[in-house]
Amino acid sequence: MGLKDKKEQELLYLFKCFPVQNDPIWFSDKGYFEKRGKNRVLHAAIDIFGYRGNPILTTCECYVPSKVKIRSGGKTLTIAGSGYSKKGGNYVFLVPADKEFQDFRFYNAHLDKLDAIAMSHNIVIPRATPVGTMGNTGNAIKTKVHLHHQIKYKNIYLDPAMALNHFLQLEHRTKHRLDKTKCR
Repeated sequence: MGLKDKKEQELLYLFKCFPVQNDPIWFSDKGYFEKRGKNRVLHAAIDIFGYRGNPILTTCECYVPSKVKIRSGGKTLTIAGSGYSKKGGNYVFLVPADKEFQDFRFYNAHLDKLDAIAMSHNIVIPRATPVGTMGNTGNAIKTKVHLHHQIKYKNIYLDPAMALNHFLQLEHRTKHRLDKTKCR
């Protein structure tokens, strides 16, 4: 089992709650790591579809870092842990509060609105706490309302679909479809 496989298994521990509340919700794991757009940019995330205003929840106890280093256009940039960008629209990075898992980063983008807690940096946020609402801001303005949900461990992109499907199976729900969101 490689490092990526081990870290995807650790995600099963971190997912204590589905990241979107209310129904109906649908996500496609086919969009993970496909090339999109005219520039064929890698989509290293999944999109979870729902209604504008659906609350976006923390999947575990976490915090919003004050700054995050990202790679964009071959450059390393330092950006705020939450805010607005042309590409991601309203976004928030979340880091697990558990020190053992602090090399994981959850990136949620295209939010309609950010809650005040998402703008508060370095404060521990309990799991299942709303950090914003589902939307289609940034470069998703012409798409259906959705949450762009990306997970990284250090510089390795991880597939969120495995953890999301595992969570749904524990809750005895159908893959890719929810009737209600319940946190455990």
